[in-house]
Amino acid sequence: MAAFGGSYFSSILIGTVAVLLLLGLWEAALRFFEVPIWLAPKPSDFLARLYTDRALIAGHAFWTSLTIVEGFALGVLVAIPLALAIVSVGAWSGDSIRLSCFSTSCQRR
Repeated sequence: MAAFGGSYFSSILIGTVAVLLLLGLWEAALRFFEVPIWLAPKPSDFLARLYTDRALIAGHAFWTSLTIVEGFALGVLVAIPLALAIVSVGAWSGDSIRLSCFSTSCQRR
């Protein structure tokens, strides 16, 4: 359910109008104050460049996404066995002090 009891379509419409209004104000302010492109590019320049370099951007997005997935997989491959080892340490020893308790209020059971 959308915020304020409205429909899903109206919330999408409000968000889209807000983003377009913000981009329009950004474009108008940069044109009015004649801000150089190296300092702050206009949204029209950015969107045009995004369209013309779409193949290059898509390639970089693919390899970046692949790196993210590889890092996540590596993290899972390390974290799960490590978590199992940490949890099983208490079962191996006769000591039942929790490993996650670092305060002095921890008591032996």
